[in-house]
Amino acid sequence: MFIFGGAEGNIYLFYAISCASVLFFVGLVHPITNVIVRFRADYTPRRVQLAVESGEEASVGNMGVQSVFGLIKRIYTIEGIKGFFKGYVPTAAVSLIGFLFAAFFLGIDSVQPAPRQDSWPEISPLANLIICFTLTFLGLPLTVITYRAITTPYNLPWFNISKGYLTLLSPTEARKPWLLWFTPGLFAASFARNILYLFGLVPLHRLLLPGGPEAERRAEHVSLFILAVLITTAISTPLEVMETRVAIQRNHSGPIVAQTIDVPNSGSEEVIGYRSEDDTFKSLLDTGDRISREEGWYILYRAWWFTLIGGLSFLAI
Repeated sequence: MFIFGGAEGNIYLFYAISCASVLFFVGLVHPITNVIVRFRADYTPRRVQLAVESGEEASVGNMGVQSVFGLIKRIYTIEGIKGFFKGYVPTAAVSLIGFLFAAFFLGIDSVQPAPRQDSWPEISPLANLIICFTLTFLGLPLTVITYRAITTPYNLPWFNISKGYLTLLSPTEARKPWLLWFTPGLFAASFARNILYLFGLVPLHRLLLPGGPEAERRAEHVSLFILAVLITTAISTPLEVMETRVAIQRNHSGPIVAQTIDVPNSGSEEVIGYRSEDDTFKSLLDTGDRISREEGWYILYRAWWFTLIGGLSFLAI
């Protein structure tokens, strides 16, 4: 039994307001995440790029997404405002579960702002590695479901979980959901990205910028940390792009059979291009190599500025 300070009614009010705040915040942020995920997931082989530049009709599902703003316009034109909220339900559910877990098992103080002596607690490398592995392992199916819900061409029902589940997963995955953990390259990309932050930016932040944003910070330390963020962005962005590509790649055992989808399309045409399900990536290295050869190496740096902003946000911690 967990005992919290304050009257019982205040506790219920706290949870109600906090849950509503989480849902509201996710609603504000999710359209941005939606656009970034679609932008990175868009399959635009060179023949589509050439068709766009010459004014000819593209042959791979879309006319090639050339920019974030072009994608925003395309989403709004084809799917309307609701298109920006695809994937909101799994994202909100994960956020709520995380909040409630922290509140119930760690105490209300863990989810309330409190004065701190340092920005990050001291954690041993082994504990960091265990945390990194656990976060990656538990997060894989959530990443797959969320990214597929965002990029799917179908208009998924918000509250019919079983129908959404069967739509997003292949028949093989629906029968054997553990196959999501064996999606080629997915664990490697996610684990490498988590390692980069937990063993890179976090220790550097503790070393160069201790005490939080209120503490006095030396200009050279801030400059070194910004340089570290730039290097991390250069390494992390390709990992994020490859993670997005392999997360939306469905797993099949044997020949691919036609799947009956009892869900309407989101619009008259597809917003982004999709890779054929019989031409899948075999590993993380294969993913990077084929993206570079088929679409151009610069595709691996789509929305690099989004990753950069996330790294620079450490300065506020």
